[in-house]
Amino acid sequence: MTTFFVGGCMRTGTSLLASILCSDPSTNPMIAEVQYLTQMVGSYRWGKKFFTESLSDTFETPDDFKQFNQHWVGDYLKRTRERFSPCTHLVLKNPEMTPMFPEVHELIDDAKFLVIVRDPRDTIASMMEVARKQLEAGQKTNLTKMRNDMNQMSTHYRSYYVRLFSDHLTDLRRETLCLRYEDLVLNVSDTIEEIARFTGLRLTDFDPDAEWRRSSIDSERRKDSAVLSPWRTELRGKPISSQAIGRFRERLTRDQVAIIERECAAYFRGFGYQATTGPIPDAN
Repeated sequence: MTTFFVGGCMRTGTSLLASILCSDPSTNPMIAEVQYLTQMVGSYRWGKKFFTESLSDTFETPDDFKQFNQHWVGDYLKRTRERFSPCTHLVLKNPEMTPMFPEVHELIDDAKFLVIVRDPRDTIASMMEVARKQLEAGQKTNLTKMRNDMNQMSTHYRSYYVRLFSDHLTDLRRETLCLRYEDLVLNVSDTIEEIARFTGLRLTDFDPDAEWRRSSIDSERRKDSAVLSPWRTELRGKPISSQAIGRFRERLTRDQVAIIERECAAYFRGFGYQATTGPIPDAN
């Protein structure tokens, strides 16, 4: 039994990737983002950092604390599998869990990780669109606070990936497949074959030209939710399309693009994205 964790920055196609994995009938149908599990792992990460000051009176050693969390997380996964019996493998996703994949790897022995990246310019343009909808709905969030600050937006984008690419996490990287959103929607068959080889899942039932099938998510409820509706896009649940590639050209100014290209330069180099503007001076 394997638990597949789908991660990546928000607005990079994590839902599409999860829907592909969930096309295998041995997995659960696509479910809501595992935010509670993210909080559990976050508590473990916090506890490791402050073990001596806050937990040494309860747990004899850090390893004792780790085993406690392994049992806690293991019971959560067991219950989730039982809810979707006879599901063998789990497919779980929440972009906010991505920076904590090193802790997930520590706690779960049979875990594999699929991480998706997308052109930072398109990703940030999409984040700005979510922020606009949130403001229209009267919401104040982290996105609405930083929506016009490309430096902050770029820092936010990088924060999802920076720990995953640390040199010392070789064991985690062996259990991780990194994909580009652009390859997933432009080179569908080859990319799905790559995913199938990595996961061992049977993905032949996935039809890129059809709407998403195996899902337990109530789309109508999400559409009517003030909190969830700003995150919806016209592509969610629909056949794979490349129409979202390059949208930043319509939504961002030249100066905004230049800042993103400067602040995310390592990701442009690492994942083959082509800069479109010349360098601009750092504001500092």
